[in-house]
Amino acid sequence: MKILQFERYKFLICIIAILTIFQTSLNVKAAAIKSKKDSMAAFSAIITQYGNPAGRQSTFYTIETKSRGLIVVDGGWGYDAAKVRKIIIKKGKVVDAWIITHPHPDHVGAFNEIYSNKNGIKIKKIFTVKMNELKYKKYAKPWDEYEVFQKFNNLIAGSSKVRYLKAGDSFRIKGLDFKVFNAYASYVSKYTKDLCNGGSLMFKVIGRKQSMLFCADVGSTFSDYLLKKYGNELKSDYLQVGHHGNGGLRKSFYKKVRPRKAYFDSPNWLMENKDQYSGEKANYKTKKTIRCLKRLGAKIYSFKTSPNKIILK
Repeated sequence: MKILQFERYKFLICIIAILTIFQTSLNVKAAAIKSKKDSMAAFSAIITQYGNPAGRQSTFYTIETKSRGLIVVDGGWGYDAAKVRKIIIKKGKVVDAWIITHPHPDHVGAFNEIYSNKNGIKIKKIFTVKMNELKYKKYAKPWDEYEVFQKFNNLIAGSSKVRYLKAGDSFRIKGLDFKVFNAYASYVSKYTKDLCNGGSLMFKVIGRKQSMLFCADVGSTFSDYLLKKYGNELKSDYLQVGHHGNGGLRKSFYKKVRPRKAYFDSPNWLMENKDQYSGEKANYKTKKTIRCLKRLGAKIYSFKTSPNKIILK
């Protein structure tokens, strides 16, 4: 009799233990789901960096807002158009705003191809810079591929969808705020003859609690000017590094931004200071920029781990 009672007692203990473990598991799962929901409820946008680790330098980001808006930044080379198109279609075929930071082929090439043949993609608004054609043509180098700019200009000429941005402009897209710090204007030629890079859009994406600064291809000669004009406004949680990290902005500029995370639009060979084709040591300045940002406490991202997602709160 005592043995039977003991066995029953053991059985009850086992049942209680199983139920306790099951309840604990449910509580943990519920807490994880709640935490994820709370985290997503607090986000302002999801920003994604794209790039080919074995390819060429380029710039392509998507920004998905909390209100389900889609913003595209640049897009890369003409041959990247198929990839960009596929991503836009997957995200619903509607681009609420396409931001072209400047008309260099590694930034505007894919846009030119897609805008020439939208094939079901709807582009509501285009934000870009207004280049001085005569000045740009006068100083353009072979790598500028001036004809790419001409194609871009011809495609958007006279369109009511286009807004040419100026430094100091602020605008809002699908609940997300933007502030422009640099855009092509007459002052650019005072600092550089590299007008297309120097006239790039530099802008900040501003969420509820965090921000991300896009530097496009703005060069080092603008560092002091921008620091003096905007100062603490440049501070951001996330940073798209200027000119792919190769000869971009100065340490003093990045010290003011002091990002938590820095994103290089750079393939492996550029990050490692190697020639793209031979693999031999090169003379790029990317490693210097990496060291600078690491010393400022930033975590480094590049095409090596792309696509890289940023949850902007």
